Amino acid sequence: MTRLFAIIALFGALLLVGCSPSAPPAAPPSGPARRIVSLSPNITETLFALGLGDRVVGVTNYCSYPPEVTKLPRVGGQLDANPEAIAALHPDLVVLFDYQDKIGQQVAAIGIPTLLVSGKSLDNVLSLIDRLGEACSVPAAAQKLRADIDRRIAAVRQRTAGLPPVKVLISVDRTIGAGIGTIYVAGDDSYFSTLIGYAGGQNAAGGTGIAYPTIPAENIAELNPDVIVDLCVQAVDRDISQETLLADWDTLPSVAAVKSGRILILTESYATVPGPRTVDFLEQLAAFLHPRSEAKP
Repeated sequence: MTRLFAIIALFGALLLVGCSPSAPPAAPPSGPARRIVSLSPNITETLFALGLGDRVVGVTNYCSYPPEVTKLPRVGGQLDANPEAIAALHPDLVVLFDYQDKIGQQVAAIGIPTLLVSGKSLDNVLSLIDRLGEACSVPAAAQKLRADIDRRIAAVRQRTAGLPPVKVLISVDRTIGAGIGTIYVAGDDSYFSTLIGYAGGQNAAGGTGIAYPTIPAENIAELNPDVIVDLCVQAVDRDISQETLLADWDTLPSVAAVKSGRILILTESYATVPGPRTVDFLEQLAAFLHPRSEAKP
């Protein structure tokens, strides 16, 4: 797997929406979906959060949360799902992102109802809850889930409102164990940039005009972020310690975040799969950026 495809696997729609042609109109489901195939980890997590796990009959190779997902049939990757494998599961609904135009065409051509969704922004992530609630006839569950997430987001925004913004750099992919070279970062994407802003931060890599630019080490020093958030989900499978991940940043001793030790290493998947657990990431990010603003229990 190439490094770029690894990022696609992690962030799915966030990287590809806007640079791929839209899928053609697809047949809508004719009634409440009972046998669902999900073609993205984001969608899978949302279905389970809505209490629809017993209706999910197939997922992609990259779906891993919640744990019971690992027992479900796999239909391939997000960009190369197998239409025959999907059809064999006899779904009455396939849910996919609007950048998955190729598989969308193939599934629609064999008469399987599809639901196209968008995942480019935080608003899209939240809207997915509403759309799945409607398609699967669980509006009350969707309303409850949305209300809880909206409440928690509002609490973070209230807590960080008016605080001096902290300059944040989010590393979404890099080489591990060889110091810091060129890394992929969250740039002018609407998802991570929104979360940074809500958490009381300022995106150090904003203004590039690129959603996920590559930044060489010398440019990181020029950006000089106050906080670095290092997303290293791949470290779990490779059994790489937090100490090793942190040690890589010692090669940039002049960077403010390195000097102060304000580097947040995240290996949990909720940081890289935009979905219902996004608010967990937001709360953790806000607490790291502004620890003194945390409400007392």
